[in-house]
Amino acid sequence: MAKPQPQIDGLADIIDAHLEWLIVRANGRTLPMLRSEIEVETARGKTTLGFVDEKGLSVWRVDGCEIDEAEVVINVSSRIRNIAEEIRLIPRESAAELRANIELARLEKANEIASVFAGSVTDTKIVRISLNVQNGRIAQIETEDRSKQR
Repeated sequence: MAKPQPQIDGLADIIDAHLEWLIVRANGRTLPMLRSEIEVETARGKTTLGFVDEKGLSVWRVDGCEIDEAEVVINVSSRIRNIAEEIRLIPRESAAELRANIELARLEKANEIASVFAGSVTDTKIVRISLNVQNGRIAQIETEDRSKQR
């Protein structure tokens, strides 16, 4: 019985490392997928990759794969349809991660503005820097002078 190649054998672990993936088909079509929507199975020395596309459930035999930090390139084939294809899986950031990164960038910019302000106005210190509670787009910088006036 043939054994799966090491890279193919670790394919499920690589896919498990990210919650969301973007599948890019050879024809250029893209499919956003959650990890739970991608199925990798190994049986009798053969590995299959399954996911739902625009035509329904699509199951492919994995012939080989290349794994790097930016994407996973998988060579797949189907004996039933007599076709071969190269599928790319690109990890996606979740919306929550993107939102957190945007908030962090906005806070960093607010801190930068506050430090410029503190350096240009004498006898003033920065008390608090935050983002607006309603939308998080407006920086709120509170200052205090010597007489404790805000």
